[in-house]
Amino acid sequence: MHNAKTYTTGSKADASLVKPEWIRVPEAIRVSGLKRSSLYKLLLENRIKSFSNKERGARRGVRLISHDGLIAYMEARYQESLEDNLQPISSRRHTPSDDQTAPQGAITPHRPVRRSRLSGRYAQAAL
Repeated sequence: MHNAKTYTTGSKADASLVKPEWIRVPEAIRVSGLKRSSLYKLLLENRIKSFSNKERGARRGVRLISHDGLIAYMEARYQESLEDNLQPISSRRHTPSDDQTAPQGAITPHRPVRRSRLSGRYAQAAL
């Protein structure tokens, strides 16, 4: 009972190009880049098609996720980001202007502190 879509003629040499219709959770995480908890939240909300493959009466099974459903969800999120006019990451770099600098005498974060190798006490390190 294995459904697979292939992109090739089906020869043994092309077996690596078989795209499974259902994938396990670790593969879904790898494909999507989502965290495990985020993926399970989406599954709980029925935003991605999945099922637990288990024998009758068994307590545990294998969670299988629709590969096409996962890709469709990711594509929909991508389209939403385009509609929201979100800028690409490379153009989000922030450069403070002169009016955003802290006024004279304002409390600013201190310099990082490094542990001294010789005394074992904390010492201010010039970076």
